[in-house]
Amino acid sequence: MYHRIDPASSSQAHVPPAYGVERGVTADVFERQIRFMLKHFEPRHLTRLFSEGSRVPGFTVTFDDGYADNLHLAAPILSRLKVPAGIFLNSEFVGTDRRFWWETLGSLIRETDATHIDADLVGEFNPSNGESDEALPLSSASEREYAHWTISQMLMHMHDSDISAALHKIAHALSVPPRFEDRDWPLLDWDQVRQLAASGFEVGAHGANHANLGLSNPSQARAEVLRSVSGIEGQLQDEVQTFAYPYGGEAHRSQAALDAVREAGCRWAFTTEPRAATLGDAPLTLPRVGLTGPGSLTCAYRIDRAYRSIRTPQAGK
Repeated sequence: MYHRIDPASSSQAHVPPAYGVERGVTADVFERQIRFMLKHFEPRHLTRLFSEGSRVPGFTVTFDDGYADNLHLAAPILSRLKVPAGIFLNSEFVGTDRRFWWETLGSLIRETDATHIDADLVGEFNPSNGESDEALPLSSASEREYAHWTISQMLMHMHDSDISAALHKIAHALSVPPRFEDRDWPLLDWDQVRQLAASGFEVGAHGANHANLGLSNPSQARAEVLRSVSGIEGQLQDEVQTFAYPYGGEAHRSQAALDAVREAGCRWAFTTEPRAATLGDAPLTLPRVGLTGPGSLTCAYRIDRAYRSIRTPQAGK
């Protein structure tokens, strides 16, 4: 699983500084990771993961959210290496200048002159206990990175309407106006999505607006899923067979969401649970391993962990 692919080499600084999935992985590291995978695994199409008759473990490459660099940077590398891939789109973000909430949060943390975020404010967003003992310092690049990660972990467990209110509070505290549009890194438009599809990318759905389906009521979850799938199908004039749950954790989906994915006609759906998929996995809750990281060894380390996490009757052999 990937999000952004960045053109800079791994030794260059990002301008502006990027946090989390905004940073993505650099093109040179991405190619090294794919070459590593090809040494050990067989490339598979997203909708043909479990190839009959093959005794070689397979892999597929997926991208979430629909960044334009997936077309400009990732696709040529994958084409050259003959590796198929899939992309999961937020249908109502395609071709827009809208920011995802974590990008708005990133701009607030990048642009503020504040030296910290108050503990009381951080505690308001903590779904576990509603309180925090410590402020989040913002004096260094690493502290800002950690602050973004910490608050993101909290916000991704909140309802969409509460996230918007939280961002306004953070913006006020940091004395920076929130930016909900005017992107730093462009998203694909529909013509570009069609280019990817024509090149062999399998296009799947990722919700209409990247809503937390675990907190959405059943009618909201159904609308978010069906609108996403039908919107993509209408643009591409082709059926959508795959879905990726926004955020992807167990808490980010519900039975209503699974029912909606099935109703929409999707045969496979993907989580962000970091392990290898097996024939015993339910087709609507397949795992994926995130390989975004600062170095090429991220790939080997996380793939090793993914396989060690498989539990089978012969696990001891």
